[in-house]
Amino acid sequence: MRPLALWDRIHWRRTGASPFGIALRTEKVDLSINTWPYEAAFLPPGKSIPIVTAPNAADEPLVFLIPATLPIRLRSPQAHRGKHRRLTRVGVSGPRVSPLSADVRRLCDREVLAVGRAPEHRIELDWDSGGSGGSHDFRPTLPLVLRW
Repeated sequence: MRPLALWDRIHWRRTGASPFGIALRTEKVDLSINTWPYEAAFLPPGKSIPIVTAPNAADEPLVFLIPATLPIRLRSPQAHRGKHRRLTRVGVSGPRVSPLSADVRRLCDREVLAVGRAPEHRIELDWDSGGSGGSHDFRPTLPLVLRW
């Protein structure tokens, strides 16, 4: 767990570490993005999670890859009662996010993820490009802003 800086992330209000983790679903690992394997205790032997964020880089969000096809027991429900929406933008900011590691920067260049500097930690999730004009700001309880 140490290279993930989870202790620092859990105590982000005290440490200033980024409290955010971003899981990107992928068909396959993009060869231009370097990852390192995290062999979590809960995974079967020989399996690992590809981590994009450099080891011990607590100042930037923890970015990792998950396969697009997961075993049935790990899949989230596909049906729900609300309107089906598409996540179109993820913006993460914080007081110490730069300079980003090269591979996280590459993902930002592809507009998969926007990471920037701000006085406080915040994650913004835009659904359907915010086309309906709705929003909810959970701050100061949570550093989260939703737009739909």
